[in-house]
Amino acid sequence: VVQFKKPTRISTDLGPGDFNGPLQFIAWKRMLKLIDPVPAALSLDPNTAHPRLVLSDAQTRVRFGDLKQQVPDTAWRFTNWHIVLACQGFNTGRHLWAVEVGKNSTWAVGVAKGSVPRKKDFSPDPKSGVWALWRLKEEYTTPTTTRTALRLPTKPRKLAVYLDYEAGQLSLYDADDMSHLYTFTDRFTEKLYPLLLTGCSLDSLNLVSLQI
Repeated sequence: VVQFKKPTRISTDLGPGDFNGPLQFIAWKRMLKLIDPVPAALSLDPNTAHPRLVLSDAQTRVRFGDLKQQVPDTAWRFTNWHIVLACQGFNTGRHLWAVEVGKNSTWAVGVAKGSVPRKKDFSPDPKSGVWALWRLKEEYTTPTTTRTALRLPTKPRKLAVYLDYEAGQLSLYDADDMSHLYTFTDRFTEKLYPLLLTGCSLDSLNLVSLQI
């Protein structure tokens, strides 16, 4: 006779700062080894990439190059920060994707509004239309009006990024254990594009998208 144990009830009560994201994150913490989400299609836009950034043929991976490439200076191309945006933007709904950062020690992962400056120097913070988690060598930070230095128990090798446009939330997680890293709360008024920044040639950044 096969007997089944009654499944453990998972609470759906979310505390602020604990799980500011989809309820699937709670289940993932219990069932991490059993769940393999199916990737959706996101690709990096070569017309936005800083000349020092080199994209893979599939346009899902970016690395910091040794020299500036000879590329057209389009109106959409970043020439101030080493940034590349995704081709796909979001102005509604909930979206989830993952970014592998590996051993890279200088990066930023998040979103930017479409009107963010491309040529002139600016501070890449929410006031300018950039919401991102940064790693600068051994420091993890979120450039906001009050710069927040984060103390993380481990160095994430893969980040999960969750955008809830209507709720005005962008949350970042360590994708290996789905532990919460940081949540931005704001009022989004423009289309937002996944953003990657890298200034380190040690490892590339790999973009994998998931949608719920």
